[in-house]
Amino acid sequence: MRTSDQITALRKEGKLDEAYEMAKSWLADGSHQRGAESSLAWVIDAKIGAALKAGEHKRKGFSAETVSEVENLLYEYMALKEISRPGLVHSLILGRVLKVADRWDGFLRFVRWWGLDRFREEDFQPTKSGKKEHPPLFVRFMRSFAKSALASNDRAPLVLDDVIFVMEVLDRALRKLGEDEWLPLYYGRFLLSINNTEKAYPMLLQALRIRPREGWAWLELAAACRFQPERERICLGYGLELERNANKARPARLHLASKLAEAGHHDEAAYHLSQALKGFEGENEALSALAASDWYQQRAAGKIPAPASYEEAALELIFSDLGAPTLGVIDAVNPKRRVAHVSFANEVDTVLEFAAFPTLSEWGLGAVVEAWFGKNQETPLRLKRGDDGVEIERFLLTAKGKIRRRADQPFAFISGTVDAFVAPDLVSAHGLVNGQEATMRAVYAKKPNGLSRGWRALSVLELGEAPEQPAADETQKPKRKRRKARKDKSPTDSEPHSVETEESTTSEAQAGSIEAAPPIPQVDAAPVSDVPSEPKAPEPVSTSDPSA
Repeated sequence: MRTSDQITALRKEGKLDEAYEMAKSWLADGSHQRGAESSLAWVIDAKIGAALKAGEHKRKGFSAETVSEVENLLYEYMALKEISRPGLVHSLILGRVLKVADRWDGFLRFVRWWGLDRFREEDFQPTKSGKKEHPPLFVRFMRSFAKSALASNDRAPLVLDDVIFVMEVLDRALRKLGEDEWLPLYYGRFLLSINNTEKAYPMLLQALRIRPREGWAWLELAAACRFQPERERICLGYGLELERNANKARPARLHLASKLAEAGHHDEAAYHLSQALKGFEGENEALSALAASDWYQQRAAGKIPAPASYEEAALELIFSDLGAPTLGVIDAVNPKRRVAHVSFANEVDTVLEFAAFPTLSEWGLGAVVEAWFGKNQETPLRLKRGDDGVEIERFLLTAKGKIRRRADQPFAFISGTVDAFVAPDLVSAHGLVNGQEATMRAVYAKKPNGLSRGWRALSVLELGEAPEQPAADETQKPKRKRRKARKDKSPTDSEPHSVETEESTTSEAQAGSIEAAPPIPQVDAAPVSDVPSEPKAPEPVSTSDPSA
């Protein structure tokens, strides 16, 4: 058996020390330099993986001993001269090293050696483990690099040369990646640690736009506004409205109370100070000094009201550059699942959770909304109540006409401005009868079956007198031969009606009322973590070896 095969067999059997000694001896022999280095590289990769597995603690992370062991193995790998870089084993080792990046002081030196041009094409593609997709190796590398730079600077301030290097690498990464969920946040935190608030602000702003309902994200943006008092106040105020962890909120409340008191806003300062004092045990000189002040003692004697919400000012601050909003309408609500379906005039349909947009639950069916979207996003970044009386050509209008309803069916139509389907809930709620004059709000959106679009009534605005209806036996007519329904079309100026027959909509009515349609997919809302974290990448898997 060839030496390389023997080393591979030992490695796969888990006999890493034996494989390591054999590879080292073969390398020292000098007869097959390239093959020996390749075998040793694969063994080093396996030993790093074993060290990380043995040294990881669920809560404390990796010990200093584990980091030191990995570092020594890496230096041995870096001394190999015949390894293909980029290459598979090279990428596998990097994937493992990222786990200890923020605990390893030598990681910045390692990155300088590694370089940014030693990635395979595959390293820029997402990876999968089962049905779950993970970010590309290059993305994980850049995120770890930013976090490591922050951790290193916290331990001991980086020298200017290292600061410049970190910023050059991360700027280059952002240009290459375009948008990333986590990298701007980590980069922004690093910039704050070196007091570069001017550059940190747009980074943290980009991160906040992805998660505008996270209190901690607003508090971090506030740190980048320390020289802009009004912005800082808005960010702190709204962040504290969202933050539910009293202990995490306390330093920010104390800071805001102090700033408000300096500006003479004693009523609001007293509220935040009272919240900071709740449940506090221990000593805090600044907190005690504020609590002893005359302005606070006067207000603490009575009930201290909560200040007005900062929500509108905060959202205006971070979304003011998004341009004109897209108009839409709530055309289905599911209170049990706490979601609403919104159809937009640009034919985008989306399900929004009350947890992400709490005011949705108050607006109700038929409410007009203004939404601001990010690039290539179907979920809006910002949502605002619009004018419920607005008319949007070919999408939302006030329909006037007569009710068409057969006595033996629960649904109806309104024929006039447009031909719109009226769901059973609206029919029964208002007792609509055939021939009755009506004015309704109607939307051109997906039908309950989700397969096509058509006009549907949202609400009843006005009703005329209910005409006398013929006796039941006189209204019974023999069923007409079912005719083929016309293929659904978008409404045009020359063809304003979307005509539907009673027969073609029977199944639609049976699907339920507009409150239950269009069908809203099951959404399991992920819990919001107090501490931001990105998904863990899968364990690197060696897919080939020197013996292949």
